[in-house]
Amino acid sequence: MAAQTAVRRLHTARVLRTARSWGDLWQLDVPARDARNAYLRGRDARDYTYVDWLYGPTALVPEELAPPFPPAGLRW
Repeated sequence: MAAQTAVRRLHTARVLRTARSWGDLWQLDVPARDARNAYLRGRDARDYTYVDWLYGPTALVPEELAPPFPPAGLRW
């Protein structure tokens, strides 16, 4: 039970951080918004790389948590 509680806390914190980041992503000014839109248009609509960890298997211990997606190259 303690391991599941630890996983739940880590997962919830990650969900909140990601939600804030995505919120920032949608509230960009014109130059950054244009770059974001061009980047997203170039991606396959079925590519769930950024959210696989959210909808994938549930971890039962912290060691099973999916690694965070690296933000390299995603500076707007």
